Amino acid sequence: MKNRMRSLADFLSVVTRISVLCLGSMFFRVCASAAEPVVPDFMATNLTKITPEMIASITQACPGEPAAKPEKPRKVLIFSRSENFTHDSILVAEKALTILGEKTGAFRAEVSYDYDVFDAGKLAAYDAIILNNAQQLKIPTGAAREALLDFVRGGKGIVLIHSAVSNFGDFPEAKAMVGGAGAGHPWGHYLAWRFKVEEPKHPITACFDPAGFSMKDEQYQYDQNNTGRQNVRVLVSMDMSDPVTAKDDKGKRRGFRTDGFNPVVWIRQAGKGRVFVNGFGHNKEGCWDSRLLKLNLAGIQYAIGDLKADDAIVANNSASPTIAVVPQKSAESSAVAGDGMKASWWNNNSLSGEPVITTVVTKFNPILDGPAAPFPATTPPLGPEFVSARFTGTFIPKISGEYKFVSNADDYVALWINGFEEIAWSGHTAEDRFSAHSINLVKDTPLKIRIDYRQDKLGYKLTLRLAHQPDGEQIDFGPSVGEFIPAEKQNFQ
Repeated sequence: MKNRMRSLADFLSVVTRISVLCLGSMFFRVCASAAEPVVPDFMATNLTKITPEMIASITQACPGEPAAKPEKPRKVLIFSRSENFTHDSILVAEKALTILGEKTGAFRAEVSYDYDVFDAGKLAAYDAIILNNAQQLKIPTGAAREALLDFVRGGKGIVLIHSAVSNFGDFPEAKAMVGGAGAGHPWGHYLAWRFKVEEPKHPITACFDPAGFSMKDEQYQYDQNNTGRQNVRVLVSMDMSDPVTAKDDKGKRRGFRTDGFNPVVWIRQAGKGRVFVNGFGHNKEGCWDSRLLKLNLAGIQYAIGDLKADDAIVANNSASPTIAVVPQKSAESSAVAGDGMKASWWNNNSLSGEPVITTVVTKFNPILDGPAAPFPATTPPLGPEFVSARFTGTFIPKISGEYKFVSNADDYVALWINGFEEIAWSGHTAEDRFSAHSINLVKDTPLKIRIDYRQDKLGYKLTLRLAHQPDGEQIDFGPSVGEFIPAEKQNFQ
């Protein structure tokens, strides 16, 4: 009897253990299933399904080593939601980026389509965010948007792949942070375009032939006033010396830019963080192109912070005026009559062609304000409608502290400080618009300032002031605040 009881107890023990193991296995399978990203229904029907052959091609094309040794284990968030056109390559790109990180040991990737991830606590787990053909995003206003800005500016990274450049039309702070936004794609996915490697010796472009290359892929265009060498470090551009790339089959110029230049790949600093923009990525075939895999690896590792790369702005684009010489504080830069900003004026609202007149602006609140502060006198007269102007100058503060630049414009204004776009094109109604970042003014340390202004119809107005942080008290530019180097002593390109 005792032996039977012992056998029954042993049997029940075994059954109990098996049950626990089965339940545990089921639990972990449920948890794993719950953790899988859920593709929104409105996207799912357009996506290419991944095949074993694709995985094999990606794995074979991936490099075997990272572009730089990671300082510590890294994790990136791949965000692939698209509220507009859904690129069929999205799932393939997710797999390619995941394999790229795993094979090289550069990072581990997680995928999401859920806006809830734009939370300061959740984002803290990642070293970079990759917007994978995620376009026309509707990131909720308030805390979610602040979390994204703080994530990057605080020292992390953001990567934009292909159509992700079409984001942030209603989020000007993010648009300024990444260096602008795409505005249509005159270079379709069906032709092989020619590309120019702007910086052949840069570590991010080491994957390309220094003499340039051709590739079949769709490319976006960018407003030349918002995106160019004046505010981003351009690594690859469209090769506009190539006849097919420059003009269509009717001989018409591709795109609306008039400077013969269009960025494709760029990087830039954003506060303490880093931005990598890769215009390639429309066609799924690019997911197993070894050049683009190496490009993404280097760019992502730059955004994370492991790959050290020169991201200083090289402002040498003739279509984007910059100040080439910034003299140190000296007797020559003391306040004299005529100090101010150089102002170029056009009788159109696109800053195109030769300016009608060039003047020096010495008063900034207001610069323009209807009859009280009119356009300069010319023959024929400027305006009163469809006028544009560009103001450039070197400001040497006499004060130190945290300030924001404030502009009030009717119709549109954009502002750059030291080559960084701080106020993206905005306006149409006269209200205060603040720079995206607080600017740390340091006494006697020069700042390069550029303002672009566009007047369409009806009234016109333009002001520039400083707002002390954090109290917001606004002050005018004046002798006690600082001075502009005389315009005639500045070398404007």
